[in-house]
Order: sequence, then C-alpha cells, then structure tokens
Amino acid sequence: MHNGSRPCIAARVVLLNVMVNPIQSIAIVVAFFFAYVVPMVALFALGGIGASGSDSGSYSATWLSFLLVTSYVICPVVGGYLAARLAKQKTYIHALLVSVIAGITIGLMHEEFSALSTLMWISIFSGGGIVGAWIYERLLARRSENVF
Repeated sequence: MHNGSRPCIAARVVLLNVMVNPIQSIAIVVAFFFAYVVPMVALFALGGIGASGSDSGSYSATWLSFLLVTSYVICPVVGGYLAARLAKQKTYIHALLVSVIAGITIGLMHEEFSALSTLMWISIFSGGGIVGAWIYERLLARRSENVF
C-alpha cells in the first residue's frame, strides 16, 4: 500500500461514519432559528428602546454594546448548545454547522458582500458554537457522574 491511498481510506471512514450516524438537519434548523433568528428579530424590533435623543438612527453606547455581546457571544454559544442537545451525537459537528450557516447568513445580509467578511463571521460564530457544544458535553458528563 502506498501513501496515496491513505486519504482515500480516511474519506471512506468519514463517509461510512456519516452514513451510520447521519447529520440531523432538524437540530441544525431549530438551533439556528431559536439561537439567531428569534433573538435578532427581537433585538431589532426593540431597537427603538436603545435609541438616544430624537434621532432614531443614533444608538447609545450601552445599547450597541449589548447588541454586540448578544450577537457575537450569546447567540453562537446558545446555537451550539441547542444543536448539540437536539442532535445528541456528533455534537461538535452540529454546533459547527449551525455556526457556519449563521456566518453565511450574516455575510449575505451585508450590503457589500465579500468572501473575506463571510469567513470572518464564520470564524467568530464557530468559536462560540464549539463552546456551546462543549458546555452541553460537560453538563452531560456531570449528569452521568451523578447517576452512579
């Protein structure tokens, strides 16, 4: 066997693993909806609360920082946690897929679309998604330790 066949074997193992334990798309869709769509719609609907002065286009620094923390930190972590909890297997892959879909969505929503900014969004959200899946795994391990 030569070294060129190793990637082929790895690809077969990954393909077999996906066939045996498929990706649960419903977990990804539900996690994306409840972790990204619902909070962002609510925050933008409540956007007038954060406006300062008579100009509704100018927002206070507190409101903008709240929006940034919510969209960059809380939404990705919650999305990763929800995807992991709903999928119950391949938790990190599901969390990463939710983050990638969110990053692409945000990238497409910008007026000036660029692949570089989309990759930036994906990388920002992926870290939070993996943290969310890690939190789920830690809580699951802690629960199983307490059972025995």
